Amino acid sequence: MPLNITNDPAPYNHAAQLLAARGLHSQAIPLFHTAATLAATPLDRAGALNNLAESLLHQGHLQQAAQLLHQAAAATPPHHPIRSNALRILAFLPNADPLDIRRQHEAWWSNLPTAPPPPLPQPTRPLRVGLLSPDLRHHAVASFLLPLLEHADPADIHFFCYANLPQPDPISHRIAQRSTWRDILSLPDPDAAALIRNDHLHFLIDLAGHTNNHRLPLFALNPAPLQLTYLGYPQTTGSPFIHYRLTDALADPPGTTDPHNTERLLRLPTTAWCFTPLVPLPPPPPNPAPRPFTFGSFNANPKLSPFILDLWAQILAAAPHTRLLLKNPALADEPTRTRLTAHFAAHHISPDRLTFLPFNPDPAAHLAAYHLIDLALDTFPYHGTTTTCEALAMLIPVLTLTGQTHASRVGVSLLTNAHLPTFITPTPEAYLAQALACATNPSLLPTARHTLHTTLPTSPLLNAPQFTQDFLTTLHSLLPHPNPEIPPSHT
Repeated sequence: MPLNITNDPAPYNHAAQLLAARGLHSQAIPLFHTAATLAATPLDRAGALNNLAESLLHQGHLQQAAQLLHQAAAATPPHHPIRSNALRILAFLPNADPLDIRRQHEAWWSNLPTAPPPPLPQPTRPLRVGLLSPDLRHHAVASFLLPLLEHADPADIHFFCYANLPQPDPISHRIAQRSTWRDILSLPDPDAAALIRNDHLHFLIDLAGHTNNHRLPLFALNPAPLQLTYLGYPQTTGSPFIHYRLTDALADPPGTTDPHNTERLLRLPTTAWCFTPLVPLPPPPPNPAPRPFTFGSFNANPKLSPFILDLWAQILAAAPHTRLLLKNPALADEPTRTRLTAHFAAHHISPDRLTFLPFNPDPAAHLAAYHLIDLALDTFPYHGTTTTCEALAMLIPVLTLTGQTHASRVGVSLLTNAHLPTFITPTPEAYLAQALACATNPSLLPTARHTLHTTLPTSPLLNAPQFTQDFLTTLHSLLPHPNPEIPPSHT
């Protein structure tokens, strides 16, 4: 007798997850709906709703996804990963109150098991610094971590990498060569905390925040005397156990975003980001075919807020000779492409002016696609980071709009340190005007590309030796130190 699975949510959920992994979210959504309807327990239903919200988020339905995640989080135990997903989505919402975001993050940490911190070791050389992440692999985090690891003097700083990932890749091995590698994927929190504590760190740095597969509850067990967060998350962790968040004064001007964070903001002296491409940069094609002026964005689909899509439509309407190219994994889904086409059609932008490219698993081919655009358009309110650095490395200027939160000021830091301040705009009107100037002034973009070609290699954004020294000096400033040459904390 064949097995009747019509009332079993598991096959629906599994099939939907496979479709979502391929970017086919419109096909996944009805299956997640069915899985949620058939779920036997509140926790199973919450899991299906979480998956449904993720697919809706990638389709650009931000408010609907946020509501479902809030509903799913309410049915889960404290500190459940679904509750972290409900926090993570707040960075995408254009009208979210930063102080309310902080309060919601703080609530996540209530009633976690805790332990007292170990005593602070003497500031002897080398500093012992732990990095805890699920993304020690071919991932955006590695683009900013490797410059630090590969230029640090082992006599000055010894890195311990606590990896919460199931399948290391060649980038993982590259990271492991520059550190002491610890696999903590299968370790319960108390065991992982004991392992970290036994390494006698000066600092433990979280690189994930509330993103997927984080291990934030470990920090409540205080395995290191000084705990920080960095790189992987654009909002506060909300943790009373994480003392500092590493940033810079351009992304977080003193006195502005400090109240948004439970952590004390520790500002590196120049930039919080030093970038390296994970594969060699592909050269431009030798004989490119003529094409219209093309704007582009390679940012993830959830960052394409209705606000920024409307602004891009205004740009295209005011410059009818131009085109727009969008590239991200969700664009493998035809209904997602149709929805975006309809959004622009409402602004009288014809479909033949839009190009949609899905995810390309070949990293070099992904970078080569930057040769198809002339000016990259940053998203808002959640700026690009890796995509901005990739564009700049490929000598493509990026236009950004300044906001009032860390997530909407990352582009300010990146473009300032890339020596392109004129591409930082304070208002939507200025963003529109600069985009049109680039599309109509034949000398503006070549000048910017020449600037990138001549100054980017030695800019703070790519100057790994200087960044590494700044990083080391900043950490030293947190320790009691008799050397008067060590500067105070950059706060």
